[in-house]
Amino acid sequence: MALQLLPRRSWFPLLVVILGVLAVGSASEDEHDKKTPMKIKQTIKLFNDDELDRLEFQEFCELGLLERQVGKALHDDVMVSECSVTAAGEFDIDIDGKMLFTLIAIITYGAIIRAVIQHFDLQVPYTVVLMLSGLVVGSFSKKYCPEMNEYTAIARVSASLILYTFLPLLIFESAFSIPVHTFQRSSIQIIIVAFPGMVLCTFITSFVCRHYFTTYKWDFMQANLFGSIISATDPVAVVAILRELGVSEVLSVMIEGESLLNDGVAILLYEIFEEILEEAALGKTPGTLPAVFGHSVLKFVQIAIGGPAFGWAMGKITIFFLSYVFNDAPVEISVTIVTAYITYWLSEDVLGVSGVMAVVLLGLTMRAERTVISPDSEEAVHHFWSIMGYLANTVLFMLVGIVIAETAVNDIDQNDFWNLILLYIAIHVSRFVMLLVFYPILAWIGYGMTWQNTIVMMWGGLRGAVGVCLALDVYRNEHFCENKLMGSKMLFQTAGIVFLTLVVNGTTTRPLLTALRLTEVSVGRKEDMNNAIKRIVKLKNQAIRMFQLSPNMFDADWTMVNGFCTVKNPYKATKEPTLTTEDLEGIAVKIHSPEPARENATVCGTCHTVVPNEPTSEEYYNLTEEARLKVIRAMKVSYTHRNGIGLTSDAALQILMGNAERKEDDVMQLVCCSDFDKYTKNRGGFYPWLNRQISKLEKNESSRPPKPTAKWRRPFWIIVCQDWFEQVFLACVFLNLIPVIWELVEAAASTDEACGEHHGIFVGLNIAFTALFTVEIIINILGRRLQDYFCDPWTYLDIIVLLLAYGDCIFNLVGECKIVKGGASEYLQIVKVLRLLRVSRGLRLLRPILPQFQTSVSRKINEQLFMGFDIARGFVHSSEEVLKFVSQMIENKRVCKEIRDHMERERAEGLKVMAVLQQKYPGIAIALKTRHACRAVINVMCDTLNDAKDEGLLDDTEIDVLTRIMELKIKRLWHSPASIETTASQVLLANLLWVEHNEELYDTILNAAELKSYGFGQHICHFGDPTSGIYVVVAGMIKVVYMPTPALIEARNQYGKIPNSELYMDLTFSQPETDYFSSGFVFGEYGVLRDDPWASDIIAETSLLVYHIPKEVIIQAIERYEDPYDSLEGQLWRSVGMRRATGLLEQLPRYQNNLDKIQIVLQRSTIPINDSHNVFEIPDYVSEVVVIEGYATNQDTNDTYIAPFIVPRSCTKLIQLDNPATVNRILIIADEDVDLSTTGNEDRISLGGKNVNW
Repeated sequence: MALQLLPRRSWFPLLVVILGVLAVGSASEDEHDKKTPMKIKQTIKLFNDDELDRLEFQEFCELGLLERQVGKALHDDVMVSECSVTAAGEFDIDIDGKMLFTLIAIITYGAIIRAVIQHFDLQVPYTVVLMLSGLVVGSFSKKYCPEMNEYTAIARVSASLILYTFLPLLIFESAFSIPVHTFQRSSIQIIIVAFPGMVLCTFITSFVCRHYFTTYKWDFMQANLFGSIISATDPVAVVAILRELGVSEVLSVMIEGESLLNDGVAILLYEIFEEILEEAALGKTPGTLPAVFGHSVLKFVQIAIGGPAFGWAMGKITIFFLSYVFNDAPVEISVTIVTAYITYWLSEDVLGVSGVMAVVLLGLTMRAERTVISPDSEEAVHHFWSIMGYLANTVLFMLVGIVIAETAVNDIDQNDFWNLILLYIAIHVSRFVMLLVFYPILAWIGYGMTWQNTIVMMWGGLRGAVGVCLALDVYRNEHFCENKLMGSKMLFQTAGIVFLTLVVNGTTTRPLLTALRLTEVSVGRKEDMNNAIKRIVKLKNQAIRMFQLSPNMFDADWTMVNGFCTVKNPYKATKEPTLTTEDLEGIAVKIHSPEPARENATVCGTCHTVVPNEPTSEEYYNLTEEARLKVIRAMKVSYTHRNGIGLTSDAALQILMGNAERKEDDVMQLVCCSDFDKYTKNRGGFYPWLNRQISKLEKNESSRPPKPTAKWRRPFWIIVCQDWFEQVFLACVFLNLIPVIWELVEAAASTDEACGEHHGIFVGLNIAFTALFTVEIIINILGRRLQDYFCDPWTYLDIIVLLLAYGDCIFNLVGECKIVKGGASEYLQIVKVLRLLRVSRGLRLLRPILPQFQTSVSRKINEQLFMGFDIARGFVHSSEEVLKFVSQMIENKRVCKEIRDHMERERAEGLKVMAVLQQKYPGIAIALKTRHACRAVINVMCDTLNDAKDEGLLDDTEIDVLTRIMELKIKRLWHSPASIETTASQVLLANLLWVEHNEELYDTILNAAELKSYGFGQHICHFGDPTSGIYVVVAGMIKVVYMPTPALIEARNQYGKIPNSELYMDLTFSQPETDYFSSGFVFGEYGVLRDDPWASDIIAETSLLVYHIPKEVIIQAIERYEDPYDSLEGQLWRSVGMRRATGLLEQLPRYQNNLDKIQIVLQRSTIPINDSHNVFEIPDYVSEVVVIEGYATNQDTNDTYIAPFIVPRSCTKLIQLDNPATVNRILIIADEDVDLSTTGNEDRISLGGKNVNW
């Protein structure tokens, strides 16, 4: 039966198992001459041609892929390996299946080990346990169970295959997850440690090996080769510990970044020294030392620079392709995998540059522009690469352990162990010396360097798989087989260092960090944890009280529930406040958790009074710094969230995030609006300058030259004024370019320097076209006045081209005569230059395409302005988001006030920038708002689709179809115009909530509205002035300043009378407030309804344009449109109520602080306004009831709810009593599932907006 061989890719693991370990020849020393070259004795039992392809097998043997063992030496530096082939039937072993089984077993074992370590909280690095396990498996299979060789064959693949398989994956995963900003700022430090630092460590290690490893007899190049192998770091375990303990991100980035780059440097140095040693083994003359050094340096520079450049280019290409993929995680993941491996392969095998550095730059480039990954796919992509990194490390460290046990411990003696101990000390000394040498520079640049970080970097320089693979490559290199003290010793020493650094350094890093006090929790983190525990305890107590009311759980053991759910503060020794037994007795008993003692307080020993202490200057500084960092991180979260829902573009997000990351590095600095002046203020630039230059060149097509008085010139004037005149001569220019280019090509290909084959024809055509262009200029001069003709900038180009054409014709004729007479080579050179200058005639073709080019430039300017507006809007909205929670994030009131004041000032500046941009470039603002509106609507549609999917209302097929439609619309939205023509200002009046869909009312308002303008600083309304009407901001920005008085506060607290201030940030109305509003803002509605004077000052913050609708007109319209089911008064109250309810609903967890969702909910709102609803029974289909003015009483509990207030859902009936200070108004919001058009007439109430039947 013919032998069936596997593909060549599977030869090595298959034949290694079949052939076994090669036996060392036992020939005696006297049978071989010392000077005889190394011979490999091969005893091969050949099969017939139909059983085995002998040539293929011979090629396999010549590739040096057979496993060999070191045995008795036939001579001092000569070894003989014997190969034998077993019977053909033995090739049927299912080695691939067993290797696959081994791979699955390793992954399974890794998962078990990881679970055990986490379950028992073992302080042992995961990778250390894996390598030790691999050592056990390898030793057992080698010494006690040879049958396991078939299963451990996966560990005997070539070193290059291991590198090609695992390096791209691990390097890309690490680079893709590293914080780019921290890496960029630390990049100089990392490069210093990874490049010159790596070279220094290599030569120090080489020096130690040459002078102290005397038994190995390594020369200079061999010692350098080993130094490059042993200096490559792989601190996977250390970085995992640093991240777990929350140690400084800067330190972990330094260690991980150095590892990424010095792996590439180590491989690069290894290849240089290996090439020199291989040439020496082949007997080639290495050349002089300067020549060798120069060649090595040139190769180093070529590979070290070429790799990063190629990786950056591949990253940009990948980003370009990913920009056309949206929410398709499988495609995006596949692109990243393919790119990582292709980049490594092209770099190493095709371009000859560093594949490691190429993949590092690939990962960093994609990380820097991570917004190219779709929002819905980003988590999946990062999660996938995290899993791939975990799996790769699991398999790799297990294989390293097996390789060390099976290969590295052959032919060793006691001296090798002493050398190993010396080498272990030497690599730490060399690394410490390197850090000490560069410490002054490292401490001065980047984030600086502390002595604690220096010690951790020295101790954290673990060795790993890269060094083992390089040593294994030396061990199996056929050129080094003669020297038994080279390959085997290097492999043993490398394996021993990997073992010691992982076991000793990896397990002692955690105690070292503790000893250096790098794991201490800062004051800010303690405060964060304390606030989180408080919040958890509060919600836990609320949940216990709520579930005690449930009929299904009322008789549970609530003492046990409370004890079981108690959460300890991991940063404190004390427990959280717990509920007492008395608190848990009965559902009517209210549970109050005691207020935990404040950290900055002292308890009096006599009276037990808690006396607060002010923090020291250092504590205050630390609190401020921690609070600053928390606010910036919250801003980053808000930026990312806005980008995820499509309200901030990817380009704007990168700028906002980059600024926030830079601010994190600047001590005591918060994000400022002025940081974005480069983008938000049009201070010129290349594109505006180019647009101005094009405008100067562009001809005014609408202007015609004046009609000449001389009759004989009028025919020429008529011709010049025709559109076809210019088009005809532009066509002639285009036709002229054909022979010009043809002649250039023919002259370049011809051996005759003077002319080509069709030289005469080209000369004739040149003269003809020159005459034609002369006629054009003559007609222009005759048809237009000279003064008018030379006003056009293009005229000068026409004249220059014509003069060049004249010179070309003259020199062509003169040069041809000279050539015929046999001289004048200088004329020939001039003719050649003039031939090239003929191409300049094509510049005239720029005239017709200039308007299109200017349109493109204008579009680019609009895109820049659009991005500036987008950045300002994103900054302002994120500031508003963070301001809502800043008091919860920062416990210290003084620090909180300072940060809040700063954020409010910068938010105001951002609003000013937006107002100025909108005033100067209204089309840009409209385009941005239009894009945001489209995306907001699509987001609502997507949420509705997801709800339908969760409720099972649609099948998966329909869900997929509709989802794809939504995604296509989002992709089209990316290419929406950056500028849209502005609409008439009257549209603002038509879109008023209480005017829309009522054309008669709109006509009334439009005729009565007066357009007013105000300058900067002018008052529109003063505090205490009577309300004169309703205002609508058309352009510009206003500032509203509210200063509460005791009377206003008392009226609100007792009667629920809301001050007429138009500000609803502080719903207690007891604190001064200042806010800013721009175009589209409406104010004065409440003042008209209640005839209340202004409780605030309203000032024009920029030049301002507003519509003013007089109060008398509004009152007349209210009297006219008084239908109780669709009254104007109800519409106005609904408009006021929606603004007041927005701030209240934002505080409810069920609305998740989602303003868009709240606005949609409020569209289902109504306000009863007639007297028949003094007692209101809340229907089941009402989701929320909000008291927006006055007060209301719960008939069941007699609790009074003073505006603004959200009525609890347990309330079923409200009583609206007489209010001496104001009227009582409640806002009622229908449930989402209610079809308001189908409810019965018996539930009809005055909605103040729409005639809706409830």
